[in-house]
Amino acid sequence: MNRRDFIKLAGIAGMTVVSPMALTRSVRAEEMNYPGPYYVMVNAIGGWDTTYLCDPKGVNNINQAYGQGDIGSIASSPITYAPVGNNQYFFEKYASELLVLNGVDMATTSHAAGERYAWTGSLENPEYPTFAALAAAAHAPTLPLSYLSYGGHDATGALLPLTRVSNVSHLRGLADPDHKEGHASKPYHAPRAAEMIRQAVDARHSARQNASHLPTEQTARSALFTARMGARELRRVREHLPSELPRDNEMKAQALVALAAFKAGLSVSVNLVLNGFDSHAQNDSEQLPKLQLVLNAVDFLLEEAERMGLRDQIVVVMASDFGRTPTYNPDQGKDHWAIGSVMALGNGIRGNRVIGATDEEQRPFNVNPTSLALEYEGVRLRPEHIHRALRRHAGIADSPIAQRFALKEDDLDIFS
Repeated sequence: MNRRDFIKLAGIAGMTVVSPMALTRSVRAEEMNYPGPYYVMVNAIGGWDTTYLCDPKGVNNINQAYGQGDIGSIASSPITYAPVGNNQYFFEKYASELLVLNGVDMATTSHAAGERYAWTGSLENPEYPTFAALAAAAHAPTLPLSYLSYGGHDATGALLPLTRVSNVSHLRGLADPDHKEGHASKPYHAPRAAEMIRQAVDARHSARQNASHLPTEQTARSALFTARMGARELRRVREHLPSELPRDNEMKAQALVALAAFKAGLSVSVNLVLNGFDSHAQNDSEQLPKLQLVLNAVDFLLEEAERMGLRDQIVVVMASDFGRTPTYNPDQGKDHWAIGSVMALGNGIRGNRVIGATDEEQRPFNVNPTSLALEYEGVRLRPEHIHRALRRHAGIADSPIAQRFALKEDDLDIFS
């Protein structure tokens, strides 16, 4: 992705772009220091097999890698886990702050609908923004990287621009376009000349913006100017990036760039993504390595956040399109299953809990809407419940922005 493409994506990808004309440089400088909280959405694209993760079974041939007697448990915790890969390390390390939601009814086996439902809380409306977009728009919509995404479902609801990064290794150069390949020792212009160029660009923008009368022309000019100003601020991201990004796990590299953007005060939320979970053939050999990559990346994210002084402000939500069937097909794969799981941890989330469950045939139990205990006459846990609770957790449930994208279903006290 070259600089021109980046400017287009970062500056005008959204339907609404805040005009910089009403903002002085000092005001913008204050806005470019968002202190948190930061929202990290971890998207396992394709439909993960939760019975190899946080909803272990070991019965009825649902799994072939372990039996019911092998299921991992943690002292003084209701959390159990599949005894595969590095699950024991992850779940024991984070059990005290981890919230597991099992038996979540995604109500679909369509990838597009499942992703949309998982990340927006709306099954029917494709125009709804993701929670990450909603949080970014509510907290700091004018930041250059307010909503950063590596793919997956990342609809903005026309609330703010979306910044997509398809190749994290290119960001260093994009973050400092005044230097060749982002190297400080290779400037294109002398410092004084660069400053004169910036002053000329600002003056020309002001003159042309004042002469513009058509709303579309004013919007286009504001978008370009905002993108250029944002490109300058991106240098701060580079300051927090290591010289080398991890190559063993693409989600780790995504996490490092996101943390650098958080540390620079330029971002509110991010979509981290890993593809390859649609395991219609050879389910176990496809799912197990991918699930471990996700857990390794989340562990890496949290360790690095601690090192950077951001840990207390991080909120992580892990989810997928849906789950996998409780039976294997003739190709030793598992097909789409509407029942899945969600995991969350971080700032303000009460951990060491499991809400919801599935039976021995991977069918969901209902929960009491008040106590959240399993109850036959209770409510079916759905993404609407999760997203309503996420909005409350983020303090944006009653904001005008959130009210524009209302969600059905009742409030459940999920995170606190």
